[in-house]
Amino acid sequence: MGRAVRFVLIGLVWAGGVQAQAVAGKGDVKITGQVFAEDGTRPMEFVNIVLYSLPESAQVAGTVTDSYGRFTLLGVKPARYYLEISFIGYETKRVENIECAPGAQIDLGRLTLKLSSVPVSGVEVIGDKPAISQEVDKKVIDVTKLPSTAGGTAVDALKNVPGVKVDIEGNVTLRGSSNFTVLIDGRPSGLEPNQALKQIPAVMIERIEIITNPSAKYEPEGTAGIINIILKKQKGQGLSALVNANAGFKNRYGGDALVGLRSGIINTYFGGNIWHSSSDNEYESETRTFGSADTLKIASSGLSSWDGTAAGARAGLELQFGPRDKSSIVGRLGNYDGRSTSRERVTEHHLLADSSRDYQNDRSWRFGSKYLFLMADHEHQFDTAGHKLTAQVYLVGRQGLAAAGNTERDSTGATITGRRSQDEGPTGWIRGEAEYTLPTGDGGKLEAGFQSRVEMTGMESQIYRFNPNTDTWELDSLSSHPYLSRENIHSLYTTYSWRWQKLAIQPGLRGEYGSRIIHIQEMDSIWQLSRWDYFPSLHFSYNLPANFQVSASYSRRIDRPYYWYLRPLPVWYDAHSVSKGNPMLRPSYVNSYEVGFELPFGANLLSLEAYCRTTSNMFEWITTRYPGDTNALLQTAANIGSDRSLGVEFSAHLSPVKWLNAYITGDIADYHEWGTLFNQEIDRRSISWSGSLNLNLQFPSATQVQLNGNLSGPYITATSTSDGWFGTDLAVKQSLFNRTLSITLRCQNLFGPRTWKSREDGQGFRRNYSYIREGLRLSLAVSYNFNNFRFDPKMRAGEGIEQEGTGVMPRR
Repeated sequence: MGRAVRFVLIGLVWAGGVQAQAVAGKGDVKITGQVFAEDGTRPMEFVNIVLYSLPESAQVAGTVTDSYGRFTLLGVKPARYYLEISFIGYETKRVENIECAPGAQIDLGRLTLKLSSVPVSGVEVIGDKPAISQEVDKKVIDVTKLPSTAGGTAVDALKNVPGVKVDIEGNVTLRGSSNFTVLIDGRPSGLEPNQALKQIPAVMIERIEIITNPSAKYEPEGTAGIINIILKKQKGQGLSALVNANAGFKNRYGGDALVGLRSGIINTYFGGNIWHSSSDNEYESETRTFGSADTLKIASSGLSSWDGTAAGARAGLELQFGPRDKSSIVGRLGNYDGRSTSRERVTEHHLLADSSRDYQNDRSWRFGSKYLFLMADHEHQFDTAGHKLTAQVYLVGRQGLAAAGNTERDSTGATITGRRSQDEGPTGWIRGEAEYTLPTGDGGKLEAGFQSRVEMTGMESQIYRFNPNTDTWELDSLSSHPYLSRENIHSLYTTYSWRWQKLAIQPGLRGEYGSRIIHIQEMDSIWQLSRWDYFPSLHFSYNLPANFQVSASYSRRIDRPYYWYLRPLPVWYDAHSVSKGNPMLRPSYVNSYEVGFELPFGANLLSLEAYCRTTSNMFEWITTRYPGDTNALLQTAANIGSDRSLGVEFSAHLSPVKWLNAYITGDIADYHEWGTLFNQEIDRRSISWSGSLNLNLQFPSATQVQLNGNLSGPYITATSTSDGWFGTDLAVKQSLFNRTLSITLRCQNLFGPRTWKSREDGQGFRRNYSYIREGLRLSLAVSYNFNNFRFDPKMRAGEGIEQEGTGVMPRR
């Protein structure tokens, strides 16, 4: 009780004016200093001062300078630290290796900040880091430096990242795989990966981290790795807000707002967003099914439209209970509703009988999801910096809806036949975890933790058929059943990091027990699977002369099939197309190896990374003839064998002049797939490749122009081959009022419509498909950052949400 009272009293002192400073105790350290502008004569007020512990770079304390440029950090525990000093319009200064002995009083003296700008035609162009950078264990995309994402989502920010492909429909793959994990601020998103990326507005994102070889401390789901979305947060004291809005043709619009308050021990924020988009496309297809006595040719062409709406809200509360304890509560809720409709003309021709019929086919597809995410955590710091214990509890609830249907009409418009299917129901999971971190000296660190997750899904499946005799839709009771599933996963993990001179090594190991049960009610059908698994990881890096760095890593990961892959009930899309999952599908396992090399020279950086990824128990969607109906094709999931991807990723950040930045990426991979499909051996190989170019130009009058080009080569699956495609986007951004207001014009598909083609061959069928996506798309986005302070140099001290983007600033 006494300890709790002490924390409350400390908090009241902070709220009364000390703000984010700890109360000095016995053996604690005091750090002071004074910050000046680069001329050394003018002290700087409201400069952000942040102290980080070594080696884990955890934020320990922070403050801002007073009117004389002075700052004081109290209650610092004896350990090793580094200090960052930042002020908008100036280069961030870093004071390295601050050794704090017990009871020491360290005066860092006079610290000067340099203007981050160079003169260009009467203006000052603000210095800039590359939008995409390579770190030892991840790639980092600074979304605030990508004007071409204005009015878009996280998907748009990923288009120029090595190893990431965004197809013509906006679906993301990482090194050729759609199986990756999406985290938000390092926490589970509670949504399917591609759905999560499509719902997060780009203007709400500070940066995106791509981790292709995570250590054993991360959950091993997502065989291709992790995409971590870091959202914007308030960094300074006081009340701040960020408001964005965008609009385009064809009822495309979006808007969001974020309000934050940081005062003393309390940091709270809340915000919301809404987003709506649509597209119109054309397509053609031809399918041939080969029977013993006849061949059926089905040719179709038509128009399709897609319409999607997403809305969400988020809020958080962080409390600092003295120098050692802090807690937070985070909540997110939202709704997504995506609909697709198409109308096509269809000709069915029996070649041997030389008979045909024409009709109109109307298709519809809908995916909806309402979700709620709650998280509570607590962190306790021990006496030594970095020595801590953390615990988190997550609760996720989601109400899902998936519906598909088709209606065939004759030349008079009368309905001939049709099918509709709908799956609706809740998914919920709860997860708890705890982690202990112990510094071991000489830059070493031991981490150990426990995680436990329970997930339950309940879906009501309903199939309807059209009865032309009664002109009504009737429930197919034989195919409509409730679906229940439960999955339990319990794991223990440990990692150990240590550094010796220029060499850093981090081994790790995770052990897991997982079980899965699927039950189809009213059919008395149950499918069960349980197993123990282990997931080792190993990372190391070595610093060579001239800032060269070599890194290598290994990890083992798992792909657990989700609900749609396991669903054992059929879903008919039309009279010739049906989908059905496989409840006995086994998880896939991936072993991933990487070697990377970085070569900095001046303001430029070259990065090269080679990787090898092997998969066992690989499962895919495959297409075959539907049993009992020679004219229908069945799409189902199966474990078909193994694959191997051997590739190289290249990136270069070039800055030949201060006002021009170029970022070039490329990757090429040799893909090999082998196994057994329909009792026949398969062995397929292909070379896949992609590349991108990002040009960023800074002009006078606070104008920024960005041109993006993306090129993707063909790729294969077990039964299909798809052609490549090319796309170009342009964005022009104008910043006003010292960058508090920005206006961005965004042009997508600059050179008109994009065409995508695919071919599929299987047992007894062949299909060709051509898809033409809508051409030039224009949108306008406005962003305004404001707070309750006067617009003066104090505002540029970081009091508020970090300014987005870059640009030019009038000469002072």
